[in-house]
Amino acid sequence: MSGIIHKQNWSDSELKKNGFHHYERKKTLVMARILPANEAPLKIHTRWGETLIAKAGYIICYTPGDKSLSSLEQYDQWPVEPSIFAKTYKRWNQQLQVTPAIRHLLIKGCRPYYKVAGVWAKPLTEDVYVQSLEDEEPELVKKDHVLAIGIEGEPYHMGAETFADRYDTKLQEDKSKKKNILNRLIGFLKGDGI
Repeated sequence: MSGIIHKQNWSDSELKKNGFHHYERKKTLVMARILPANEAPLKIHTRWGETLIAKAGYIICYTPGDKSLSSLEQYDQWPVEPSIFAKTYKRWNQQLQVTPAIRHLLIKGCRPYYKVAGVWAKPLTEDVYVQSLEDEEPELVKKDHVLAIGIEGEPYHMGAETFADRYDTKLQEDKSKKKNILNRLIGFLKGDGI
């Protein structure tokens, strides 16, 4: 991929051709709140090193953890455009184990959700420029990150560790192993050896 990667209408075949694979989201608790106008614009520094700008009305998502932190800024967080949030997140539908962090986030106006939408993603093998919805200018994303394409064709990125925490990479690993075994079997049957 060359040039600036930006929001567009991607077809599944285009994404596959460009090395993306589809990953299902792991069901994990996310605490979320609407960013009020008096706090916007909000600069969010992600744990993978990106600075994002959230506008009033954006949904701010937090990974709660177990320990209550002294301020909202200290929690792992990211902004989501409201219409995308409505399509990709649902209210938490299981018993909520209230930790000190969850209690703190509830007091601060957050509510429990989980992300239901999967994502097309690929690990970057070279640095690329990405124009995300939350960046004013394209940002150079280093090759050790994962590039993701959201439900509306919006690109974003995250660190490999964050991606592994959020998405089911085992499914893709299983598909790759099965494909490799199948290719070896076909080669053997053709007389190519193993």
